Amino acid sequence: MHGKAFVVDRRYLLIGSFNWVPRSTNLNTEMGVVIDSEEFAGTLAGGIYSELANNAYAVYLENDALLWRSNIDGQQRVFTKEPETGWWKRFVANLTRFLPIRAQL
Repeated sequence: MHGKAFVVDRRYLLIGSFNWVPRSTNLNTEMGVVIDSEEFAGTLAGGIYSELANNAYAVYLENDALLWRSNIDGQQRVFTKEPETGWWKRFVANLTRFLPIRAQL
């Protein structure tokens, strides 16, 4: 199990387990709590933004190619394949394209 947290306008904070996809909306019973606190939401947002540069990838298109950019050991790196995946994981992910589940994603 894992949780999710959303900060809206550095004022509202939603913490819970709800997945924002149609399947969860219709089938799951998930929980969440909304907190209206500029101080709390602002502190969390500040912490998230300070860590993004070193713990996230920026995904973008360049010349019709999907690329991932991140800072690794203080150096900016660009990846042409999805980072932290091997050929098998990418192969299985591509196979799922043929499943009739798009409406559930």
